[in-house]
Amino acid sequence: MWYKRGKNLHLADTLSRAYLPTSALPTGAEYEHINTTALLPVSTSRLQETQQATESDEALRILKNAILRRWPEHHGQVPSQITPYFSMRDKLTIQDGIIFRRQRIIIPVSLQHDMK
Repeated sequence: MWYKRGKNLHLADTLSRAYLPTSALPTGAEYEHINTTALLPVSTSRLQETQQATESDEALRILKNAILRRWPEHHGQVPSQITPYFSMRDKLTIQDGIIFRRQRIIIPVSLQHDMK
């Protein structure tokens, strides 16, 4: 690989032209306060409905408890209600009372028919 000055390149790479507007780099604390539910293509009323349904769903309450505290080490120690989530336990998070699998919302059973 050979070094070439930017003005000698015919096509500049994208990252070399995507400069930060400030010299201060953002810290991890700034990223923690981003409200991801505000970025979802879901209405606020639907989000509130999902929050309430998640709270009233027994399996999702147990799942929230497992996410917040700590998952059991072995599959056999997991409560039967949340056994299907054991394989994806590292991808589950909670934000504003809603359980996410990466960027997708875990829909409570009571709302699954409406979502279809």
